[in-house]
Amino acid sequence: MGHTPPKGVQEAAQRAVDWIEDGKAGDNFTDVGRTRARQLAKG
Repeated sequence: MGHTPPKGVQEAAQRAVDWIEDGKAGDNFTDVGRTRARQLAKG
């Protein structure tokens, strides 16, 4: 059984993914955090 995160969560996660890809997220994002942000952004 799947779960779709709310639209606002998906949008916030996409912003985080964009920051990570643009090198603006700093060094505090772990590999797990990056993966989870991508998962949430995809819904």
